[in-house]
Amino acid sequence: MADVVHLARSFLNAVGQQSVVTTVVLMFVISRKQHCYADLLYALFLTVLYNAVLKCIFKCPLPETCPGTGYGFPSGHYNFGTVFYVWMILANRKLYVSVCLGILWLAYGWCLVVAGYHYALDICLTPLFSLACVWTFWYVRQQHCRRGSFVAPLLVLSTVCMVISFVIAGEMQHHITLAYCSICGLSLFSQIIKVYKNEKLGTATNALLAIGVATHWCLLIIYSDTIGRILQAAMVYVCCFVCCLCRGIVQRIMQKNDQDPTVLRGIC
Repeated sequence: MADVVHLARSFLNAVGQQSVVTTVVLMFVISRKQHCYADLLYALFLTVLYNAVLKCIFKCPLPETCPGTGYGFPSGHYNFGTVFYVWMILANRKLYVSVCLGILWLAYGWCLVVAGYHYALDICLTPLFSLACVWTFWYVRQQHCRRGSFVAPLLVLSTVCMVISFVIAGEMQHHITLAYCSICGLSLFSQIIKVYKNEKLGTATNALLAIGVATHWCLLIIYSDTIGRILQAAMVYVCCFVCCLCRGIVQRIMQKNDQDPTVLRGIC
């Protein structure tokens, strides 16, 4: 049994949140369908925010075998993973890739239970929230919503979740800070790129972005217990800038030739 638990935990470490974010960021940079992966990044980071609020609402305990602290439902890891795998399945056009993604998705949930991190009921019910999130984002995309009008409500919802989480927890939680900074960073530098391209900017979006960033940094500076968390938040903005810059360079190269540099053909 110990070997099975060790194997499950090794699998979770290999396909965890860091691996997912790295994969999506890479696809955002090199894929022609950047909006698909930009929206997926937004969905993933928003999942972290609303999941923290839901945990505080339900207050379901973790199993005794879990080394972590906090609440168990909905599972943050499985919520995050479900959004990723379901999104990629919907975006993919090849059956065998979808089947492989589906197997990884189910294996991810099974390993969370076997490793002792969650109860089986947590894993079974968590996808209800994940599927609602994915459906909402895909509905917006199918409606061909303007990018500005899409980012504006996203910023409002993200800021509300961030503030609620802060009020309930009484502190700026580390994962909340990173997720919110990522949303604001991507939105901020996307707006800067629009200025570079001489595209029209949404006034409401810029105002909400400024309010959100200012509110978060005020709370972060006042209530952070260490300077390290502030520096980490700043590094997230730097990483978002680098991603958007690399994306702009790749897009410029694409425009100069007709070769498709997309790594995974058929996705988005």
